[in-house]
Amino acid sequence: RDRERVDPKRRGSYYVGPKKIHVTMPQSYMDEHPNFAAKHEKRSPSEMAKAPEGDEPEGKLELAYAYGYNGRTARHNVAFNPTNKDELVYCLAGVGVVMKASKEAAERKQRFFFGHNEDVISLAVHPTRAIVATGQLDPKGAETPYVCIWDADSMEELQRIYFHDRGVCALSFSHDGKYLASVGQDDSHSLAIWEWEAMDKKKQQQEQTPLLERLTSKEAVFGVEFNPKPRAGNDFEFVTYGNRLLKYWAARNVSDKDKKKRMLKGSIVQSYGATKITQKAYYCVAFFDNGEWVTGCHSGHVYRFKTKSDDAPVAEDESKDNSGKNDDDALKTATSLYKAYKVYERPVATISVMDDGGFITGGGDGTFKLFNAEFEEKASVSLGEGIRPIAAAYANNKLVIGTRTNELLELDVTADSFQSDKPTQLMEGHSGEIWALAVHPIEPVFVSGAHDKTLVVWDYEARCTREKKLTFESRVRSACFNIDGSKLAIATWNGTVALIDWATFSVTKQAKVATETIDCLAWQPIGGVLAAGSWDQSVYVLSAEDLSVQKTLTGHTSSVLMVDFSDDGKYIMSCSRDYELLYWDITKSERQARVKKTLAYADVEFSNWHCFLGWPVQGIWSDVGDGTDLNAVDGNFDIGLLALGDDFGQVRLFSFPSVEPRSKYVAFQGHSSHVTNVRFSPNSDYLFSTGGADYGVFQWNVVGATKKNKPKKKAWAEENEIKENNADDAADKNSEAAAANEAKATTATE
Repeated sequence: RDRERVDPKRRGSYYVGPKKIHVTMPQSYMDEHPNFAAKHEKRSPSEMAKAPEGDEPEGKLELAYAYGYNGRTARHNVAFNPTNKDELVYCLAGVGVVMKASKEAAERKQRFFFGHNEDVISLAVHPTRAIVATGQLDPKGAETPYVCIWDADSMEELQRIYFHDRGVCALSFSHDGKYLASVGQDDSHSLAIWEWEAMDKKKQQQEQTPLLERLTSKEAVFGVEFNPKPRAGNDFEFVTYGNRLLKYWAARNVSDKDKKKRMLKGSIVQSYGATKITQKAYYCVAFFDNGEWVTGCHSGHVYRFKTKSDDAPVAEDESKDNSGKNDDDALKTATSLYKAYKVYERPVATISVMDDGGFITGGGDGTFKLFNAEFEEKASVSLGEGIRPIAAAYANNKLVIGTRTNELLELDVTADSFQSDKPTQLMEGHSGEIWALAVHPIEPVFVSGAHDKTLVVWDYEARCTREKKLTFESRVRSACFNIDGSKLAIATWNGTVALIDWATFSVTKQAKVATETIDCLAWQPIGGVLAAGSWDQSVYVLSAEDLSVQKTLTGHTSSVLMVDFSDDGKYIMSCSRDYELLYWDITKSERQARVKKTLAYADVEFSNWHCFLGWPVQGIWSDVGDGTDLNAVDGNFDIGLLALGDDFGQVRLFSFPSVEPRSKYVAFQGHSSHVTNVRFSPNSDYLFSTGGADYGVFQWNVVGATKKNKPKKKAWAEENEIKENNADDAADKNSEAAAANEAKATTATE
């Protein structure tokens, strides 16, 4: 009955899955688009599916910078560019990154390779050319995991290989760069050898056949490392290593057209007889120029191996069957343990060979040790228990370390010493799912919060951290600045809200507000009120001074995911997991706060739009079968664009308002996990996105967008004007009240 009072031309609806969402066109939009109502009369779902598509958004995104590093799902994924030792190559989310390794943040320029659609979990660089191979996890859908081979200078894809199942966990180029070894994550961790430059590019989208294929181990494989000096007669030699796995391989006649003549034999490397230690895992392998090699063990030992000389090549006995049944016979003496060195009490995670034949080890306790070519320890430095190396690369007296907590650190090294015990931080990162994101209204900074219980401040002009970091007792889920940026509110997994003074970056107040997770926050533009939406189905109106609960708004039937304040600060808009959009008038009591009359909220103005339901966002549901696939939206009225983060690793860009039933959008790939949050910068030049479990925070350039409205006033000026107006109103009310009291007193006297 209430909707019947609304002009029929303003009434509309759309569907989210099977649920019908009723919306009302704002009068201002109707005045500007008088023919819109006639074009969009009520339609059934089948009619809406045939509706004309809306225009593509005016603008696009270009990845400007990627914050973070993947040390959680990958190992040995940091290397120097072979043709430019000042550049690092590493992976983050679904992106290959080439970055200048400089102590100055302003010089750390980045280039990106976008050929993947899932987490990049393995990386290898060519020994002499700027060629990189990267392998990924199994993507969603029918596609299988694949390997991309690309140019680190032009960032162009050279080759794509489909073969493995579940994921590609290890890659390595041969000593001459002619061959590539790849290991899959199937049950037997299949090993494949490719002559990558000779492959048919026309068959890149098909599953290909390798030159050689073997099964390596039922246990996890951590890596593959080629011998730079294989014995005469062998095309190449390499080691595979991992959990309870250390195996030496040799190959010959690899490129022979007769497949029966191709030989690849492997032998388990035995060490127990000499050490009496049963190793749980081998975490790294490194070769020296003379063919000797070392491996880092779970027990904290470094095992040193020597191989046979050139006059005794590893080869198959021609009289034996070459089908693979005699793997061990010919290779039992291919390599032998020369000596075991006890280096750490915890596992040896990385080994990096230096130019002079020395090497650097990284231990699980955060200690790095430098050895000379005679295996004599020359120096040691401890970076702390919290530093767990997962990858390391050495070049030009620099050691770059990738850590388990998703950081990239750099140490300066000489032949016999470390120059400092305080490494340069090349990249900060979160080590838990990232959900919280807020951009400062004035300063060029934003904050991100994650399930690692940390809040990090990033400078998006300098493209580095501000060296400000807070740790909380529970996972950080949401963050929001007030209108002038003087205060920051964060909410956590256990229902706690904390207030942070921005000037001192310290927590001034903390309170347990809800019984369940608080997933969203919004500051009132005018006044001192904060709104918090919780999984306990309530919206809490809090005092911004002491976080006391002013009102508890109940009415949702599922978890509250998004909240926004109206421009006048009077109304709250909230969305829940079951696709329910409610409005609240916070000037009224808790029982009367819910706004049920359509005309009461139809023309309320919202400068911020972070809810995925409502009139201006109805077009974003055009091809979404399940509403749970949409995680965050940010509507920008200034440039007429809306950004959306989904569960498929995409950042989608729509026109805004997005009101066509089948609105077109442009999708931008880079994240490999669910995109949990998106926010535009105040000047609309940038968009920021967080990648949930891919541990990446992306900064995108907004290109080609046109300013639709006049620039907003600076937040502080706007608030000051509001405060002055409020003060004037209060003074007028006080004067009126004083006059009324005087009149009453006069009347009483009379």
